[in-house]
Amino acid sequence: MVALELGEIRTLDGANIYLTSPAIKLQVLAPVVSEEMVRAAHGRWAALLPAIGLSSGDETGAGLLDGLLWPIVRSLHGALGLPLPARITRQRDLPERSGWQELTLAFGWEWRTVAEGIAEEAVAAARAVLDGAPYDLPRALDRLRGALVTDRAEGDRPLFVRNADRRIPLVGITGTNGKTTTTRCLAHILTLAGRRVGMANSNGVWIGGEQVLDGDYTGPQGARRVLEDVSPDVAVLETARGGILLRGIAYESNDVGVVTNISADHLGLQGIHTLEGLAVVKSLIVRLTRPDGLAVLNADDPLVRAMEPDTRAPVLFFSRQPNSAPIRAHLAAGGSALLAADGGIILATGAERRTLAALADVPITFGGRAGHMVENALAAAGAALGLGLDPATVAAGLRSFRSSPEQNFGRLNAFAIREPACTFIVDYAHNEAGLAYLLDFGRNFVAPGARLLAIIGTAGDRPDAALRTIGRLAGAATDRVWVRETEHYLRGRTRGEMNALFLSGIAEGRGGAAGEDTIVSGELEALAAALAVARSGDAIVMMCFEDQAAVLARLGTLGTLVRG
Repeated sequence: MVALELGEIRTLDGANIYLTSPAIKLQVLAPVVSEEMVRAAHGRWAALLPAIGLSSGDETGAGLLDGLLWPIVRSLHGALGLPLPARITRQRDLPERSGWQELTLAFGWEWRTVAEGIAEEAVAAARAVLDGAPYDLPRALDRLRGALVTDRAEGDRPLFVRNADRRIPLVGITGTNGKTTTTRCLAHILTLAGRRVGMANSNGVWIGGEQVLDGDYTGPQGARRVLEDVSPDVAVLETARGGILLRGIAYESNDVGVVTNISADHLGLQGIHTLEGLAVVKSLIVRLTRPDGLAVLNADDPLVRAMEPDTRAPVLFFSRQPNSAPIRAHLAAGGSALLAADGGIILATGAERRTLAALADVPITFGGRAGHMVENALAAAGAALGLGLDPATVAAGLRSFRSSPEQNFGRLNAFAIREPACTFIVDYAHNEAGLAYLLDFGRNFVAPGARLLAIIGTAGDRPDAALRTIGRLAGAATDRVWVRETEHYLRGRTRGEMNALFLSGIAEGRGGAAGEDTIVSGELEALAAALAVARSGDAIVMMCFEDQAAVLARLGTLGTLVRG
């Protein structure tokens, strides 16, 4: 008896890592079986087909995926009169289960319930024919036909905006860090240019500057809310890893695709275990960019830069390393790039150079001291140019967009505290790279002889190594660390477990030396604890994502916003 285990049936309403159209992901776990067993099982399946008027002469591949599961899915589509769908198959060995494999079949769909039913029946049929057990194919087809009738009556089709139905230009923005700031900055530039923007990001959905949904809308729900609204004339959509993997991207193509960077975040979830795998997920944004559009890529990130061959659109690189080999080669070939060079943001095409703005005049960069914000400004400017805005308008937008709670809520909001006279910097940093950026920026505000202090915390669904690394970075760079416990983002962990990992990382960062590091219960408590021991000239950086509104409101009563 072959133990075929159902891993997952997932309905992807939009473009996904398997197909650039809606797909059903069917994943099974199975022991490695011989080709002889697969052929015998396929023969038993084929013997069932003449009774329903189908030929048994379908070409068959090798292995359980191509030799059995796909032929069953293909036959069921034929019996129902459905067109043969696009498909892709993948398999990998399971190191934790010797002799077992994870088999994935993704196939296209047009009617929801019947497509899901086909996946379910494929597993049931495969189990039966592998074991030589009876399988009632006519009864299964009756159920599937009933589902198809219901789907057609209810119009239950993919929630997917096809090119023929999309009426406005669309920008898709992804990456590990900087997505929200880039999205907000681009929306600001477009609004300044007189456009009515529909924007979805990690804080909600806005139509023409008015918030219509609150929460994280970086998945397809937020995108559809924008695209189905009749009033915007341009869409700016932040797109996160989770939405791509769990539901797919809500549209068939975009006009401008942006990838900010790739770094460790959420590894180990939804089958993505490596940075290279994460890059494949994120690259979907620029693989969907129309050939007459523009792909805006971070040339300083090798994993992002490597997406260039997979794009159908021209590529505009952005870089803080204007003399790097990739930039030189790109420009020598007649390509375009946005560069941070000579104290300014420069548009380069071939040998031509044009300065858009001085970094000193771009507030979110804090005069160029916030390196990651320089990259976000470059990315937003590149997207705006890709939509056809003139450079002067783009520059005006960059000069008037600030890291304030009003314009860029919770992203590098810095306050000059009155008593003690120190600097307190709040940022959404929630992973290792985000904290590294924040620590680098915070050092700019430490007076001679004063200290850099840090408040750290993140969600519990990060790997152990990620929590230790966050602790290690903070321990190595600062004089004191507060570990801020989470209540709503434990995600399967205990507070004690998370605290121990953070503290072990802090100790490692200090070479094993003990410090006065403290565990506090929440973000407001951490704010108060840090300010209670702060001295004049200190800078405090805070990873803040759970209670941002209350933290920013409190800081507003204690000091004034530092203007970039």
